[in-house]
Amino acid sequence: MTTARGVFTRQADEALGSRIVPLGDAGLKAKFHELVEPVLGAARAGELADRLWEIETADDVRPVVELAAKP
Repeated sequence: MTTARGVFTRQADEALGSRIVPLGDAGLKAKFHELVEPVLGAARAGELADRLWEIETADDVRPVVELAAKP
């Protein structure tokens, strides 16, 4: 950032979403879609996100694994 008092810089050594720079639920979902949609497409990424969000209650994780596999 450049101001009348000079130039100021800041370096972020931790990735957004790390334990030091945590994300809320909305930020986590946005980051997931940003990273996964280019590989799996928007619809598949959305379905995968929904299933992952509820994985603790899933009787079978095979559908989650199949969704995560690149087509």
